[in-house]
Amino acid sequence: MKYQFFIICLITSFNCWSQTIVSGRVVTSKGEPIIGANIYLEGTYDGGTSNEEGLFEFSTSEIGVRVLIVSYMSY
Repeated sequence: MKYQFFIICLITSFNCWSQTIVSGRVVTSKGEPIIGANIYLEGTYDGGTSNEEGLFEFSTSEIGVRVLIVSYMSY
């Protein structure tokens, strides 16, 4: 019985180490997607690149309010 309780506690504890998904779309002022833009959280290595539709998605373990940086050479 002790071992079953330990295994159940161990499995449910994995939910405590969750990650946040950051996703969105990068577009120009005319609404056209920006392909290959770099998107990252300031001061971290967490980030990604926008695809052909301007969409991006990455996971992070950071918590609280963070600054999201979007950079692209032409803009």
